[in-house]
Amino acid sequence: MSVTFANKFARYLTKADVERLFNDILIKKYGNKLKACEAVGIERKTIYNWERVRDISLETKFKVLKTAFESDLHATLWFIVNTLRRKGGECLFVLLDSIRRRAIDCRDKNTFLIFIELFRRALKELGGPLTEEVSREVESFKESLEFKAVEFGIEPSRLWPEDYPKWWIIRPELRELEEPICLPLTGTAVASSFRIEQRNDMIRTEGEERPSMREMEDVYLFLTMR
Repeated sequence: MSVTFANKFARYLTKADVERLFNDILIKKYGNKLKACEAVGIERKTIYNWERVRDISLETKFKVLKTAFESDLHATLWFIVNTLRRKGGECLFVLLDSIRRRAIDCRDKNTFLIFIELFRRALKELGGPLTEEVSREVESFKESLEFKAVEFGIEPSRLWPEDYPKWWIIRPELRELEEPICLPLTGTAVASSFRIEQRNDMIRTEGEERPSMREMEDVYLFLTMR
């Protein structure tokens, strides 16, 4: 089983990955570098040569991974899963950035919306746990796409409806408030005069358009500071 595993995943390891496997698993298991090298089947000078080379041969990667798998199964599997997850996150970042760039370069609304749908599909189908690896980048991408959407007259809530619910709970003790409020929308200060009233412990707004979740968060901050 260790041979099959090493054959399948050794090629994905970088020089840094191999060094971490050797230091964190094999040396810990065998007590020192000499015994760890003997277990792997390499000369001690080999690990010192790693400092001077750009990459490590596939044969050596295979030997280190195979020995680590046999020495500490769970630690090795945990390491490989985290390594591949990180690499998957990097690939997802490149894909999303590529879609974002093409969307930003669009000159017509319909093509822009096609790329938005592709962006959403990539997050839904390929994201999963990988989304955590690129969460900050995704937020930045979304903001830049929202700015582009404004150029086409598209409400940002149309791009990510899951981020902009129609209702937002604020404070049940509030009864009614009606006055102009300045709210930031996609980085730009805009004037809004939403009518806010309590109905069944929910805050509903009435105006020309419903505010986004981000606007309602700012309303909440405004009200709690009154």
